[in-house]
Amino acid sequence: MPLHSCGHCAACLAGEMAWCSIMRVDGGGYGEYAVAKPHQCVPLPSTVALEDGALVEPMAVGLHGVRLAASQPGARVLVIGAGPIGLAAIYWARKLGAGRIAATAGSTRRAELAHTMGADVFLDPADASPEAAVRALGGWPDVVYECVGVPGMLGRCIDYVGPRGTVLVLGLCSKPDTFVPFNLIAREVRMQASAFYDRRDFEVCADALDKDADTQRAMVTDIVKLEQMPPMFEALRQRTTQCKVLVDPRRRS
Repeated sequence: MPLHSCGHCAACLAGEMAWCSIMRVDGGGYGEYAVAKPHQCVPLPSTVALEDGALVEPMAVGLHGVRLAASQPGARVLVIGAGPIGLAAIYWARKLGAGRIAATAGSTRRAELAHTMGADVFLDPADASPEAAVRALGGWPDVVYECVGVPGMLGRCIDYVGPRGTVLVLGLCSKPDTFVPFNLIAREVRMQASAFYDRRDFEVCADALDKDADTQRAMVTDIVKLEQMPPMFEALRQRTTQCKVLVDPRRRS
């Protein structure tokens, strides 16, 4: 877990390292080795390859959000955003008992991936209105996952969710945003934010790789060595078919 913490406070002992008073994000990525304390480490099952372990962190972000949504079995779900976090939310919503799941994004580039991870339908961004979501799901969404993180998305999610539904915020937006509070209040919508994960999330995601690694591996669209990272980062500034690019420091060709 890339969360530096003391390891002995009440939060750390509960596996909630994100709430340690000295917590900082400290992943040590892009190298062959990284320093970590024992309480940050979760063992991988013996059947799981080391490179598959790179999927545990983004999958844990999605799992934590789905757990916080606390939706009922059979709930109608809409996921806005089809990046790694949106795909992880789709995966865990499906695994934890959601009913019909719809996804949408700014383009259809990852529609196939969304289906692979468990979505029933991918809404065409040209007609991704609340009415289109209702038609696709057979009713108003009970949970809407915001996995984009740009201004305007909170208001959009409130427009999509059904009465007494939940908007679960996973997108990291660092700019001011606005929405009309009346739209939230009129339908008694619950808005829940999700940050980081806990040790249990990591353990569940590591175990899930043992049982269903192939589905999660679909997110890895390329593997590069260290020397290839600068041009890859530059390429990712533009719209691309990539989803998650795995860096393998041991790779020589």
